[in-house]
Amino acid sequence: VAFAELSCCVVMLLSRPYVGFAVSLSLSSKVGSNHSSVGRRVLSLSFGRVCALGVFSLPFRAGSANNNQMASSFHSSISPSPSDGSCRFLTGQERYADQLLTDFAERTGLTSAARPAKRYLWTDSFALCTYIGLYKRSGHQKYLDSARHLVDQVHSVLGRHRIDDDERTGWISGLSEEEGSLHPTIGGLRIGKEKNERKPHEPANERDEWHQDGQYFHYLTKWMRALQILSRVTGDDKYLTWALELAKAADEAFVYGYQGSWGPHQGKKRMYWKMSIDLTRPLVKSMGQHDPLDGYVTAKLLIDASTRGKSSKVPSTMEHVLKDYTDMVAPTQSFVTTDALGIGGLLLDAYTLLQVMLEEDAQHSENWMLKHVVKKILKSVHTSLGMYGSMGELSYDAESRLAFRELGLSIGVHALEGIECLLKEKKWADSDFHREVEQNTFNLSRYIPMADHVESFWMIDEHQQCTTWKDHLDINSVMLAATLVPDGCIDIS
Repeated sequence: VAFAELSCCVVMLLSRPYVGFAVSLSLSSKVGSNHSSVGRRVLSLSFGRVCALGVFSLPFRAGSANNNQMASSFHSSISPSPSDGSCRFLTGQERYADQLLTDFAERTGLTSAARPAKRYLWTDSFALCTYIGLYKRSGHQKYLDSARHLVDQVHSVLGRHRIDDDERTGWISGLSEEEGSLHPTIGGLRIGKEKNERKPHEPANERDEWHQDGQYFHYLTKWMRALQILSRVTGDDKYLTWALELAKAADEAFVYGYQGSWGPHQGKKRMYWKMSIDLTRPLVKSMGQHDPLDGYVTAKLLIDASTRGKSSKVPSTMEHVLKDYTDMVAPTQSFVTTDALGIGGLLLDAYTLLQVMLEEDAQHSENWMLKHVVKKILKSVHTSLGMYGSMGELSYDAESRLAFRELGLSIGVHALEGIECLLKEKKWADSDFHREVEQNTFNLSRYIPMADHVESFWMIDEHQQCTTWKDHLDINSVMLAATLVPDGCIDIS
């Protein structure tokens, strides 16, 4: 028996000289245990409360009638899916996401044997989560099959040395072909850049480094997260095992003890930002602002997932991994940023930790560190969004904007909606913690319409013809699909 729940939330925001009009229409279907939480999230936005928060004005520019009609049509059209006779539906917005992924898979050789496999770990992480999101909403097996196929191809390509490497072949880990196929992530995964990594004897060049291969820690954590979500959805623990092996490899390679005899970092653990393909030498020694936090959140997530696996046992190495990142997420470390993508990542981290807390029943424990991190993230996001909003980037023309960074923020805003739902559905035993998170979330709620603005802006065909969209076509289109179907990215199960 299947049923569909239709929810519609219309928000009018007026400000001179812009007019903001955001319409969010979602159709969620439930077939057996698969259901979408989008309708629930949309309804969590009180129409009266959002209108009362008119202090935030979206910088919508009135577009042409054709462009506005095109964008809104994807929000409202509904078509049946699939053709097997079951009562499953995709909204027009979800169909658009499906088409974006279909084109992406064709371009990058995932579904076309005529094209070479072109894998890029960050983009593929979001594609994997979006396939999962579409599967959870529709129950259509093809999305789960695509997710599994993508994982296999990513590991086969990025888990091996480059084909243009004259000196090295096979798995990065150095394992035999058979062993490597069983443990494809144990040596890490390449970024997937177009150029080979810098050789040991070559001098560093900042401009060239952006285009050269290696391994990024924050790309690896995105893939770990995607693998554990796939493990939960499929019930196949091999994906969780691969995530855990990747976590161990990343911790051993990227984290180091600072050996200097002076300075603020004396005797403390630090992280490299970029490592060589084989994880034997740092390519960029500076530490990413949010890398320790990424490590902490991902370690908590994987430990929680391990307790729910078939073995129900946390690998001893993960306790050590968690301690490494806990030591670096110091009370004095700042999370504040004006980068849209970074802000979105912070919101996703906060929602992830709150979900983990509920699964661990942490509200009945004294996990002060976890609570401290959640509160600090939300306060940092409030400061960050205030600074970002004052910069006015969302009022720029398309040629002056980077879609994937804004779409990362949009995904984070959907995570904020998820936090609102958690607060309404669950009550922490620590009433002070619940009240503080609730207040911080309320302070952020005026920014929720940002997601509709960003999504609508980049769905307009004219904006997708600009250079900044075409130059980053794969990552832009996949992250647009991800924010249109955010369930797979933001929910941990």
